[in-house]
Amino acid sequence: PVDNSTLNVPDLALPIGEYVFTLFIAKGVRNATTEVDVEIVAGAPPVISFTALTSAKYNTDQNFLVLKSSVSSPLSYSAVWSADSSDVSSVFAVKGSYASTVSNKLRVVLGLSLLTEGETYTLVLTATDSDSVSSYSTISVTMNEPPSGGSLDVSPTSGYALETSFSFTATYWNDEDLPFTYIFGTTDVNSDGSLDITTLNPFGDERFEATFSSVTLSAGLNSTNYTVGGYTEVIDSYGAVGEATTSLRVRTRSLTVLQLQNISETKATNALNSENHDLTKQILKATTRGMRSTRAAGQSNQGRMLLGAVTDAEALRASVLANLWATYAITPITVSDVASLLNVLVGVVDVPSEVIYDVASGSHFFLQTILRATLSADVGISTASTDDVGNALTYLFQTSWFNESSTESFVNAMNVSNVLSLASAAQLYGAYDGVGYDLNIGDVDMYSYRTAADTLLDDASVALSLGGSSDTATAAYFNANVSDLITASGESSLVSSDLLDLRINTLSTNIYGAALEGTYGSSASVASRLDQTGSALNGKTLMRSQLTDVELSLQDSADPMVIRSMPAGMFQVTLAATVAFNTSFNAFKRTFSCSVDGSVLDMNCPLTSETHTCDFAAHGDDGTYFFEYTCPYVEPTCLYWDETTLDFEGDDCTLVSGYSTDAVTCECTRTGIFILGANSTQPLHAFYTTDAPTQVPTPIPSPEPTHIPTPEPSAAPTPLPTAEPTHVPTPLPTYLPSNPPSGVPTYLPTSDPTAQPTMQPTMQPTYEPTPRPSTNPSIVPVPAPSHSPSVLPTLVPPTSFPTHMPSAIPTKSDTVAISVELICTASAASTQSDVTNIASAVESTVNIANAVVKNTQITSVSSRRLSDKQSQKHRRLATYTWTVLCDVEASLSEIGESSVSSFEATVGVNLNSGTTLSDAILASVSSVTSLDDISTSFTTRHAPSPSPTEATKSGGSGSSSASANIIIISMSCLGAILIGLFIYFRTRPKITDENEDVKFGDPENEIENGNQMESIEMGNRTTNVNLPTVTSLQANRADIISLDRLEITDEDSTQLHELRLSRNSRGSNESECSSPGINRNRELSAFDPAIHSYKPGVRIEQL
Repeated sequence: PVDNSTLNVPDLALPIGEYVFTLFIAKGVRNATTEVDVEIVAGAPPVISFTALTSAKYNTDQNFLVLKSSVSSPLSYSAVWSADSSDVSSVFAVKGSYASTVSNKLRVVLGLSLLTEGETYTLVLTATDSDSVSSYSTISVTMNEPPSGGSLDVSPTSGYALETSFSFTATYWNDEDLPFTYIFGTTDVNSDGSLDITTLNPFGDERFEATFSSVTLSAGLNSTNYTVGGYTEVIDSYGAVGEATTSLRVRTRSLTVLQLQNISETKATNALNSENHDLTKQILKATTRGMRSTRAAGQSNQGRMLLGAVTDAEALRASVLANLWATYAITPITVSDVASLLNVLVGVVDVPSEVIYDVASGSHFFLQTILRATLSADVGISTASTDDVGNALTYLFQTSWFNESSTESFVNAMNVSNVLSLASAAQLYGAYDGVGYDLNIGDVDMYSYRTAADTLLDDASVALSLGGSSDTATAAYFNANVSDLITASGESSLVSSDLLDLRINTLSTNIYGAALEGTYGSSASVASRLDQTGSALNGKTLMRSQLTDVELSLQDSADPMVIRSMPAGMFQVTLAATVAFNTSFNAFKRTFSCSVDGSVLDMNCPLTSETHTCDFAAHGDDGTYFFEYTCPYVEPTCLYWDETTLDFEGDDCTLVSGYSTDAVTCECTRTGIFILGANSTQPLHAFYTTDAPTQVPTPIPSPEPTHIPTPEPSAAPTPLPTAEPTHVPTPLPTYLPSNPPSGVPTYLPTSDPTAQPTMQPTMQPTYEPTPRPSTNPSIVPVPAPSHSPSVLPTLVPPTSFPTHMPSAIPTKSDTVAISVELICTASAASTQSDVTNIASAVESTVNIANAVVKNTQITSVSSRRLSDKQSQKHRRLATYTWTVLCDVEASLSEIGESSVSSFEATVGVNLNSGTTLSDAILASVSSVTSLDDISTSFTTRHAPSPSPTEATKSGGSGSSSASANIIIISMSCLGAILIGLFIYFRTRPKITDENEDVKFGDPENEIENGNQMESIEMGNRTTNVNLPTVTSLQANRADIISLDRLEITDEDSTQLHELRLSRNSRGSNESECSSPGINRNRELSAFDPAIHSYKPGVRIEQL
């Protein structure tokens, strides 16, 4: 043993073989041990080493971890990364997807969000040199488990907004990684009153105190009974988060706008004077919510009901914004604090009609300021914050701020691009190569992606849909080298390995439209902002796509590179057309002949009225001529926003051929803001003539037809039809029939039958049957039945009489079911489509013909939400545990199994074979991240007995059949009743006084109080129960015939044992007659004559 943290082993000190090195660390009574395996091989294989990990544990919501290695070898080598015995098949992030192996990369990205909490993963790097000598090395990554077992208490549980002081406390949380920190806040509430745990609004940053006191809450909506959701996040020392939520009721007082403003101003001023930034944010949020808390659900902005003029509301929003700026000045820049500030801002602008120009301008500037502050403070932003940026911009687009004079509106519109650049940089802060994030809310659809410069420029395409957008057309494409980008951008320090941030986004509102319309403030000007969506289509600035912005910037920079004059083919952008283009180009082409000089021909163009006047002198060499005409049609134009001219220009972009109705690709020499326009093409003409015909036809046809037909037909048809028919028919029939039919029939039958039948039958039968049967059946039946049944049933009614007697024993079904239970981890609650997809995955994995999956149910439980303390919480992902229950049902005879056990074994082997089931579920259910457990058990499925066999008998009537059925059913019921009475007198409980025994069966075989009753079966478990002395008896009735459940409770109520008794029910569904059957299961052993006396306190219930 070496008492040192470092052990150096000299070269050649160890012979060939495998070795285990163990490290033992102790501090006081605590200790830990770890091991590493080392194999010494012959020769000089490649030497592999790893960069040490920076943490002992990692969290799933940290999303990604970069693993770095180095390989040294005198020869050339190849390298492959893989995972050893992983419960997740694909763990490496590769350009927006995941892979199980990565080749020839010394640096890989591990997808932490796919891994299982509490598990340790071993990653293997294998290097093989050109002499086929290999070596490998491993590195282990341990996933952290979050705190658990706790809850959130809020006191009081109801109150009034801006009046009641609430207290939030996190209690009973457990985890080994101490100390804890806490975040408190509120959640959104769904329309049904349930809590939306995907949207969290924190009060402020993490704190070490488990209680957050003096909280001012916003009112809930009256449509949800004033429900407000509260939440806490409990964070361990490695950043894993356990979460708890609770519901409470917060009402609002009936106030005018001025009264609300006075209360808000007073409370906010007091909080600001005490520099309590958390309380100030709570007051401001409660104020903005108070302006809409009593709105009816479903109305636009839920229709404010507070009394007061619009000018009062405008003044209140201006007051809240001023106090928000003052709050920002005293608030630290953390992920949670930024989220709470942005959430208040959304409340300031969420009614655009009440937002005056100065408030809109100040709100937009607040967005820019706080996003720049996050980057300066080296923190990112949460998903909730990016959503609030999108919501705030969407509301601002509808204000007068984008409907002023042209210069002002254009500058404001260009500032929107700056805000999105800042938001993109904050999203990508600290992200690894190949990682992207989305912002898809309101009018904003954005995807931000980080990658190395050489990877991006090497024939790479980045689509908006990579972020989950429904827009599958919009994409940016690069094909160049780094030197081209340096020349176009002026970034002389750029090298191929540098990381670049790409932002691609669309806006569904044309924020340039109002100013381009030229009538600022008018309704037409406002409508122009919506032209591209197809909802107005009446402005001068009608566009054929949404505004599309593509920008490149250096890593973590909020200022995009100014890229101009790129080489041809270096950059293309595909835009999604919002108004479809007609790509049926042949529909616009026409071919005509001019045989009469001066005649006017109508071109019949779809879009314009076009004619042509025949002019022999101009086009036909003083004679007949032919011409092809292409009508005008609408084609797309590629436009970009020019910051110098403040207009859309087209000089730096060209249309790429092959566009479709809904996607157009433009090749441009610059990045920036793009949009599709449209233009009408000019009509095209092509004229041509032919020489006069010769007296004798030429051996081969002329390239073009003659104006006058030849006396005899040519050997081969002309490319175009002649203007007049020939005088002599052709020797072979034409492909199409003549317009009037010929006078005599042809000698040979036609290849296809006539449309109508002939008047007389043919002399011989046809070789093929007719497609439809004759209308009436044949009079005489055929001597033998057909080989296969008819498609439709016969019209003959069934026989009138049943068989004389039912069968002695009803038929039985050998159908059995194997119950399957799956435990999955998912990122969202289950949906009905998830039930269908998982059932299909199980059935395909079982892979047994005639076996079906039925009764599939999913129970999803949200276990916790995770946050990321180390990487500024880029993502907050909910974790759900799904319990999937289903039955694999089949008939043993149909599947060829000899017994239930063999069927169960086959199902179990198929489901647990490799990762087939896991792969099938992960492929079909996007929200499932892992399949954690599979179990099977046998459950009998008895098919109902079929109806009695019917037989034909001469004589009798329907009434006699019914009478026979009634007699049989009555006899069955009578027998069932007699059996039931027998069981009743043999097993009924004899209930005595409260302090006496409860007796079953024969009183001569009583068991005294306190005796032990052995082997009581409880579900799948068998236990021994010692009956205590108890003092009370509870029974629903004294004449219980059948006991379905027995519960045995100790005096101190610390132990509850439940015994469920199964019953068999006999009887016909048609007669609705049933009686208790004799239970043949050993579960009834508790009621054998030897066990029939219990002390009072045993509760007996008839279910």
